[in-house]
Amino acid sequence: MTERSQSKAERLLQLEQILLAFPEGLRKAEIARRLGVHRSTVGRYIEELSQRLPIWEDDNLVGINRDDYLTQVRLTIHESMAVHLAARLMTTRTDKHNPHAAAALRKLGQALERFAPLVSQHLLASAEVMDDAARRHDPVYLEVLETLTRAWSQGRVVHLWHKYEPSGRVYEYDFAPYFIEPYAVGQTTHVIGWREPPGKVRTFKLERIQRIKLINKPYTIPADFDPRKILADAWGIWYTEAEPVEVVLRFHPRVAQRVQETRWHRNEQTEEQPDGSLIWRARVAEPQEMLPWIRGWGADVTVMKPEKLREKLVKEAQRMARVYGVECGESTNPQLEKLLCCWGKTQRGNDAVFHPALFHMLDVGNVARVLLTDPASPRWRRVLARALNAEANTLGDWLPYLVAMHDIGELTVAFQKQNRCQYARLKAEGFTFDGWSGDLDMHHTFLGQVYIQEEATDLPLPDVWRDLWRDVVGGHHGAFGSRQTRKTACTRLANFEPPEWRDLRALADNLLRQHLLAEGVKTPLPSNLASATIALTGFTILCDWLGSDERFFPPAADFDLTEYTSVSADRARRAVQAAGFFQPTHSVTTVAFEALFPDKQPPRPLQVAVDAIPQTALAGPALVIIEAPTGEGKTEAALAIAHRLAQASGTDALYYALPTTATSNQMFKRVRNYLDTSLALPTEVQLIHGQAHLQEDDMEAQPLTNGKTPSSDAVAWFTSKKRAILAPFGVGTVDQAELAALNVKHVALRLVGLAGKVVIFDEVHAYDTYMTTIVERLLEWLSALGASVIILSATLPQKQRAALARAYGATLPPDPKQAMDYPSLWVLPCDGKPYHDQPAAYQPDRSLTVKHLHFTDAEPEAKARWLLEAVRDGGCACWITNTVTRAQDIYRILHNSAEVQGIDLALLHARFPLADRGRREKQLTGKYGPPPDDATSPDPRPQRGIVIGTQVLEQSLDLDFDVMVSDLAPIDLLLQRAGRLQRHSRPRPATYAEGPTLWINTPQNEDGEPDLHTDSLIYAEYLLLQTWYTLANYGSTLRLPHDYRPLIEAVYREGGLAINTELQGAWNSLYEKESDAIKEAKERLIPNPDTGKSFCRRCARIMFKEDETGASWIVAQTRLGRESVNLIPMEKLDETTAHLFPDGQPMALTRAASSSVQRQLLRHHLRVSRPEIVKDLKRSMNLPALFTRSARLKGYYPLWLENGEASFPKLWGEGEIVVTLDEDLGLVITSV
Repeated sequence: MTERSQSKAERLLQLEQILLAFPEGLRKAEIARRLGVHRSTVGRYIEELSQRLPIWEDDNLVGINRDDYLTQVRLTIHESMAVHLAARLMTTRTDKHNPHAAAALRKLGQALERFAPLVSQHLLASAEVMDDAARRHDPVYLEVLETLTRAWSQGRVVHLWHKYEPSGRVYEYDFAPYFIEPYAVGQTTHVIGWREPPGKVRTFKLERIQRIKLINKPYTIPADFDPRKILADAWGIWYTEAEPVEVVLRFHPRVAQRVQETRWHRNEQTEEQPDGSLIWRARVAEPQEMLPWIRGWGADVTVMKPEKLREKLVKEAQRMARVYGVECGESTNPQLEKLLCCWGKTQRGNDAVFHPALFHMLDVGNVARVLLTDPASPRWRRVLARALNAEANTLGDWLPYLVAMHDIGELTVAFQKQNRCQYARLKAEGFTFDGWSGDLDMHHTFLGQVYIQEEATDLPLPDVWRDLWRDVVGGHHGAFGSRQTRKTACTRLANFEPPEWRDLRALADNLLRQHLLAEGVKTPLPSNLASATIALTGFTILCDWLGSDERFFPPAADFDLTEYTSVSADRARRAVQAAGFFQPTHSVTTVAFEALFPDKQPPRPLQVAVDAIPQTALAGPALVIIEAPTGEGKTEAALAIAHRLAQASGTDALYYALPTTATSNQMFKRVRNYLDTSLALPTEVQLIHGQAHLQEDDMEAQPLTNGKTPSSDAVAWFTSKKRAILAPFGVGTVDQAELAALNVKHVALRLVGLAGKVVIFDEVHAYDTYMTTIVERLLEWLSALGASVIILSATLPQKQRAALARAYGATLPPDPKQAMDYPSLWVLPCDGKPYHDQPAAYQPDRSLTVKHLHFTDAEPEAKARWLLEAVRDGGCACWITNTVTRAQDIYRILHNSAEVQGIDLALLHARFPLADRGRREKQLTGKYGPPPDDATSPDPRPQRGIVIGTQVLEQSLDLDFDVMVSDLAPIDLLLQRAGRLQRHSRPRPATYAEGPTLWINTPQNEDGEPDLHTDSLIYAEYLLLQTWYTLANYGSTLRLPHDYRPLIEAVYREGGLAINTELQGAWNSLYEKESDAIKEAKERLIPNPDTGKSFCRRCARIMFKEDETGASWIVAQTRLGRESVNLIPMEKLDETTAHLFPDGQPMALTRAASSSVQRQLLRHHLRVSRPEIVKDLKRSMNLPALFTRSARLKGYYPLWLENGEASFPKLWGEGEIVVTLDEDLGLVITSV
């Protein structure tokens, strides 16, 4: 071969490889460039190549037809035999005609004709079998397989129409095939790939794909996708993200040898038994997939594990016995069999599999029975006994029946028609639906109320109990119905429902009475109808939640009632235990403070006072109010009192409520450590606030779907904060507690989650009028439900303290001296004599010097110079500003100053991404926190340090500065900030050795009066001015804690205006604002626990929705403020990918993210309330799938940054708002 011809051959081969690399084709000019030849030469090459390859040309594009392209493979004789065996297996395990398979076998047979004629003959015979006319010809299946093959080979997405077998409905999806797998069971083929929606890996059975088309949308298979790993634990094709399940089987001796001749699963293990039987075990992804194989062994195999698989085989055996006329179980009762055909729940993802309504009600009743007996916490018995005016030890005899009847409304024609698949089954089985049309449908809770009120008249109940029971049935889905809705339901059932349904309800009621209601029980009369309704409704919701968990209550339609009775009781016990309700909640640790906190020695005076409280004051539910300065040990005192209260209640269960997520996170660690080391309780603590899901949750339940309730709502319910508040021990924001007093969905569950516990409200001085109004209503309910409350505050105005006590149902003695005592400890029992103590202060005579500065917002340079001068000779200074912008301006000047060299400089505010803020808080507490316990250890405190921050510095951060500047704030907040000033005992620089000095910065106008233009947008102008004038009257030195109470009362006294009547206008403005806040709060509150009547009708008028960032009227706000938005700073790489700003890993925008990626994103979120940003983002309709399809990112918005910036149009006038995310300054918002 000449060099020229060799070059040409090489180019033709190169051209073939190029065209194979570009399935969409290439233009001739591009081919010429790649080959380094003239375009005319390319034309000749293509013409020559087309003589042996299937070349296509279209509009100057050239490509290879991959459907007709032949690949060359060379095989040894042994490799050929392997192909032959595979071909034989394919022939015997495939029922469909596949011409491609037949052609491949035929070609292989012909290739081996001379080399191995006998093998060749069998391959050709197999090809004929594949082409046999007896095979099922399915052109749709063949087109689907061919299209998926093209898509897989070319990396292109398909659009397909898939038939969902249980319902028969056809759904459309975009699908990217990752792997195609044959499946011997049923002679089928499956494809694994990425499905949109829902943006997750899913599997399709090819036989159920009705239509398919290739679309021009490329995809790539993720590098971490490995079908071997996905199917590693599968029995066949079924896989799951959950841990594989251990399956244990016992094979009879007569088949043991046959079992061992085959390796059935990759991780199987066998153990020969002395009797000749064989124990076979393996960890399998989905044991249900094994059923056909297990059934094939008949009576020669016994399922030992798991229980659910054993139950399925038991049900199968019972069904076969009935089919063949073998007596099994109870005598046939046609009406009972019909009742058991009525569905209550359907399997998630498969509407054809159902759980009978009677069984579900029995499950929920059994859950109630388990919760009302040992070893479940006695809290449920005490709460319900108090609310229902009953004996705690008798509740298990009758209450489970009432709870079980919650879903009696499911046995109505309206409910049984809701599920199309189940409706078709019931019609086929002879049920009557005549007369009922779709426009008559109502929620089953309202229909259930009709049964309680009108049909269950044979049960002798007082009217008050029937009304109570009716309201519980109506409210067990989280919302109460109106009287008119109930009347409508009654009319429709009476006029349009076939009579057989009423008989089925009566039969179900009678059976539940037999199983759950003891004879001769007399129901007591509740003393407070409202609290009884709330307690029983919340308890019923809890039982319904546990009894709907498919992990423990899988569908059991094939059981008869006798068999399922014991199965249900066992399932209920396991469900309650797995949910954590058996964990111990009462500690036997001694109540002495020194025993609880051996590391807090010697105890401080307030902590000593805890031991002095008489036990009679803590013998039942009580309100405890502790007022003391920062650093007095209020947290430990509260926990010690809670443990003393537990001696009477029988449970240490508590909820610790704090003002912010940051303070909640810190307290969470302290309470967890307290339970572990002090109470020695092996139990978990729940962190409960809007960001708590950043913690791993290993107890996510899988709910059965119920009627028309969307399954996505059900999943949200099982993973939401509503569930978390049921935990015995919780730490979270006060907002989560406030929701128990607002008319939101499942409010009864929230209240019963707090009932009977000790609820600790910390930093109550931080509550505004709106929050206080909500908390006061909450105190009414907590008192009615037997919860003790501990209120902690640096300071409380007398009027606020009295209002809180009054809300709980207690009265403070009218002693003016006690009212002014400080520190102060009050114990106000619900039934008993008030107890009061004035413990000494830990720092009994602390002198605080107050001085003033008058810098304006236009003078950040002067503020910076002042701070530099303050630490020139050593020391740590802090400036707390009222706005983020002020803090950023001061920090920017200092950061860019040469003089800052050698000074530790820090900035903290709420506009840093969450992870960055947490890191900064940790650094601050490490440098400016308490000195080391070991005197020989070096103090990490910098020699010179400056910290600039906002109000976040005053909230639960244990910081200690030598000197402090604060913008003017209300007096209680100034005193709180001053608590971070020379807080701990340590050496001070000479400049600050004489004692702490608080500088207050207040801009002044030309008359020397405070200029509060900006600050009055943060705090009420009246409170700022009253604070200013009060401090002016006190002079330059405050004696603390002696002056705490007089200062607070001077600013917050009832009626105000004691110092300067010129403040009348500011006072009127504050009064109007507070009146509006009270009105706003009262509109959203649930009614108070009125003793004489149910409040359900009032709750049914309007229900507010939960939304942590919304501010519209319909939102159940826990704080009155501007609407906000949660942002995640991101930067686009292209239209389909982006990354966390500034240097996160690339992630796809076109699909949902994994849980770990979602948590990573959420750890970098921040909240902004600037109206221009909020309104622009919330009206955006084009959020990427990453946010719309990721469950945890719902309600979050991407902040699209370009070079660290984004802009938003102003709401009024020209210009825009520019947002910059700066590594040092956080989120900077400027108007241009």
